[in-house]
Amino acid sequence: MDQKKIVIICDCFVNFQATAPFLSMAQYGAQVAQVDDPTMQTTDTLFTIMKKTEEEGADACEASPQAMEAVKDADILVVHMCPVNRKLLDNAPKLKNVFVLRGGCNNVDLALCKERGIVVTNSNGRSSPAVADYTVGMILSAGRNIAFGHHNIKEGRWVKDYPNKDYCLNLRDQTVGIVGIGSIGGMVAERLRGFGCRILAYDPFFGPEEVAKRGAEPRELDDLLRESDFVTVHLRHSEKTDGFFGAEQFALMKLTAVFINTARPGLVDEEALIAALKDGKIGGAALDVFGTEPLPADSPFLDLDNVVLTPHIAGQSNGTSSFAVEIAVQNVKRLLTGESLINIMNP
Repeated sequence: MDQKKIVIICDCFVNFQATAPFLSMAQYGAQVAQVDDPTMQTTDTLFTIMKKTEEEGADACEASPQAMEAVKDADILVVHMCPVNRKLLDNAPKLKNVFVLRGGCNNVDLALCKERGIVVTNSNGRSSPAVADYTVGMILSAGRNIAFGHHNIKEGRWVKDYPNKDYCLNLRDQTVGIVGIGSIGGMVAERLRGFGCRILAYDPFFGPEEVAKRGAEPRELDDLLRESDFVTVHLRHSEKTDGFFGAEQFALMKLTAVFINTARPGLVDEEALIAALKDGKIGGAALDVFGTEPLPADSPFLDLDNVVLTPHIAGQSNGTSSFAVEIAVQNVKRLLTGESLINIMNP
């Protein structure tokens, strides 16, 4: 059998050290080459690529000259954010497999890969633990005034009373509604059970029995919104879920409810959310994602005192990159040893 060449395009998030476990694939007869991409050495660059490819597809960004050169003799390509588009694929005549070190594959032209017989797999669930942990942190931060208290002390104010003082309760006395109870939503439910709170869930892709298996009480969306003290969204962003939360949904929520979004900004009509926060239609929000990032200096969110804001860091954890590599290494091993692949994105 011909020796397979594995080419890994590294960046600031999945660097040489993080991708070192792929070197163990040499024991299965593979040649492994790590290539550092100098154009992807800041998190801002990576987020720009992620956003552009999510909105416009893999052709919205170009691969670096280093990546273009490296793929010429690659049988197997491992990427994180590197665009795998027509231009790169035309430069990779031997390529048969692409392993993506993230859940989304927007930086890969899946249809063209399928047309050319190239199998694409992802690292499904790589950031799920990190985002689930962060979501619980956002619930606590907003619900118990942690962020607001910190901000006031930094500004020289010793504030003990907050707008939610009459309904600032222990989590065991609150109801959390999870919209989208897949990998991340399921982990959020698992973590919240330790606090003893009531957990409701709605998922457009799961029936009541499947929702119950994930540790939540099944609810229709409208009922969940009416009953929950916290509403946290964990849906994938697609044409079907674009603008999933708008004025109608916020109007159904309790006046004291807190809305959490650590998923994708496109799931939410930001203007409707801002209006709901300004008009007191909901109690507050905790947001890690925004339609425009970085958040502009004139963003209305910055004028609101009932919002916790963070700069799209829910998935940023050293554990995220190492888990992504772990998932992909096991899948590459399956390929090299003749086993069936998992997480195929273009069947």
